[in-house]
Amino acid sequence: MKKLLLAAGISCLVSFASFAQTGATLRFDGQNDFVIIPPSLSSTNDFAIQFWVKCDTNLVNQRVFSFWNNPTQYMRFSINEGTGRPRFTINAGTGEQIVEGISPLFWSGWNQVTITQQGNTCRYFLNGIQEGINPTMSVHLSDIGPIANYWIGRSDVLSEPFFKGTIDEFRIWNKTLCPDEVNAYLNCEINTQEPGLSANYHFNQGIAGGNNSSINLLTDASGNNFHGNLLGFLLQGILSNWISPGGVITGASCNIAPNVTFYEDADADGFGNLQVSMFGSSLCPPPGFVL
Repeated sequence: MKKLLLAAGISCLVSFASFAQTGATLRFDGQNDFVIIPPSLSSTNDFAIQFWVKCDTNLVNQRVFSFWNNPTQYMRFSINEGTGRPRFTINAGTGEQIVEGISPLFWSGWNQVTITQQGNTCRYFLNGIQEGINPTMSVHLSDIGPIANYWIGRSDVLSEPFFKGTIDEFRIWNKTLCPDEVNAYLNCEINTQEPGLSANYHFNQGIAGGNNSSINLLTDASGNNFHGNLLGFLLQGILSNWISPGGVITGASCNIAPNVTFYEDADADGFGNLQVSMFGSSLCPPPGFVL
């Protein structure tokens, strides 16, 4: 009898251990959940923002993120700005400039979004495919100045709805990403400190759907310690808590391309000028330069 009870107890423990999965993403209930992260964008003009998102509603002006100073200085990403399409918007006080996607995000499962800006060109990628471009984006980060407020899951317009859905692998880069980099870093986690990667949130925290009342800090894996504070989350159950699975498989690491030196090839003869060089990702050779 004792042996049977012991075996049953071990079986229960094994079952509980297998059930108690580590959280892999964060679900927002659309009521009052959002995350405040520290200022992490520099005043340089080039940047990239990446995240996985799964939307539960298609409410107009529902923001995945709002980085803002005041009602006329902000950058934000909307699931639906009224057209049914996702939109990135930036404003430095001189009027909004935008880049829109084509495919709706609502009820389409997990999607990976990347927004990049290089010079006056802003691009929107959905699952590694460029869906939108604005080649005349004249507003830059330096026009806004240092951004004070960084919110994930809430609009800077307080009357607008909170985000309802799930977010994973949120990254902020102080440099642009070329299309090959966007795809290289798509279905994986960046588990190393990379040049230009300012903030990197894996969301691999807590017990999925468990009692996580003490885990109210979103850990930054970039090495820059831009940890975020969770506000409004119940942190119990599956509607307002750390849950699983996420947008990517936990522990699936990206293969980071090495940085290399490119040399100017002004006459396009295939030989570079050793006196004029640029340093960057091997995936992104600058026009007019060779290895």
